Amino acid sequence: VYIPAMAVLLVLYVVAFLRPEVGLLFYVALLPFRSLTLLKFGGAVVVASDLTVIPMVAGWFLHGTFRHEQPRLPFRRSGIDVPLVAFLFLCQLSTYWSVGYMGTFSKVIQFVYALILFYSGLELIKSPKLVPWIMMFWSVGALVNSGSSVITYLTHHVRSGGLNIN
Repeated sequence: VYIPAMAVLLVLYVVAFLRPEVGLLFYVALLPFRSLTLLKFGGAVVVASDLTVIPMVAGWFLHGTFRHEQPRLPFRRSGIDVPLVAFLFLCQLSTYWSVGYMGTFSKVIQFVYALILFYSGLELIKSPKLVPWIMMFWSVGALVNSGSSVITYLTHHVRSGGLNIN
């Protein structure tokens, strides 16, 4: 059972790297599975949707940087760049005075992760034609998650958080 799962994951990684837009669609489809924890590293957890982020961001960064004659960073400026960077700076500065240093630092890392997702989404969604696809992939993921909850309840008579049984 692990070999087919690894083969599917490898294909997903290659597709997300070569076509970051498709990686974004898979990320959105896996968002309803936030309760499905795959790996734990100390206090950090890796959930299902996080599996597509690394190849999607790597593909977005490499394709966006080297797509032009003159290499450039693939960041499209938005109206909230300065407040986001200022907030990140203040969060990082506050870690030195916090009681739980590691807890605060992990929240800063989560904020950086969210910023990367924000800017990659901002760059990858270039036309309004992709928005219905994003909504469709999210709806399919939510339906699969809901269906798995109903099936789990009917077969085991326990409530669950989607595919993650409590």
